Amino acid sequence: MAAIAIDLKATRKWWTFDAAMRQETVTFTAVAQRKLRAEGKQAAAAYERAGKDAALASIKDAEWRMYLIRVWSHVVPESGALTADVLGADVEKTRLETVAVAYLNRNAAARGALIARTSRRNVERSISEGERLQDSPERMRRRIIADAEATSAWRSKTIGSTEVSAAAGFGSLTAAIESRHPLVKIWYGPRSAHITCDQHKTVRGQRRGLRDAFSVRQDYEPDLGEDRMMYPGDGEQGARASNVINCRCWMDFLRE
Repeated sequence: MAAIAIDLKATRKWWTFDAAMRQETVTFTAVAQRKLRAEGKQAAAAYERAGKDAALASIKDAEWRMYLIRVWSHVVPESGALTADVLGADVEKTRLETVAVAYLNRNAAARGALIARTSRRNVERSISEGERLQDSPERMRRRIIADAEATSAWRSKTIGSTEVSAAAGFGSLTAAIESRHPLVKIWYGPRSAHITCDQHKTVRGQRRGLRDAFSVRQDYEPDLGEDRMMYPGDGEQGARASNVINCRCWMDFLRE
């Protein structure tokens, strides 16, 4: 078997893939940051009107589900088409769009709920701190907004990079399967020296059939055992969050 990425032409195409996914990460990180800031303002206004329960209720799972629909509906077909180009395969874009919709129907609600849950925990912490310090309503409003602003930069980067990377992995795997070429997938660390993914060094080089799961051990949590993952960023097989969030690994494919 020969790694496709060893071929210089294919390697250059992967660079195009990486550049496109970096741009998508920038784009959807910015979208996530705007949503987080708006969420903080909305929660602050709700608290001012009706208290803590209203503030927490103002954070809607559906808002993040819609965000995920935007990310995955765009990135899966794009990453799949770029992967098909690397493989020299003819994969229909409509097929990639169809599997993206099917994935979202299965997973968008749950993934969106996890993001919203973190936002509620953060707002609850802000309120608890304000109550401890006996904030006035106006000071509490400013506190909730300021805390949301302070966490929006790193949270949006985490959300954007996690979702784009996962969608890109799903799109790549779908394209490889749809290509009908005799291929094996291989787990690698990030191609770029400027991007790190330290939690999965022990997984690098693992090979599996396209429809078989990788056995993924989190390097920082080795005692927790292995998760099944079809591609880097895959949370659909029950992988724990630490194996999914901020994963920047990627796959290459081997010709059988």
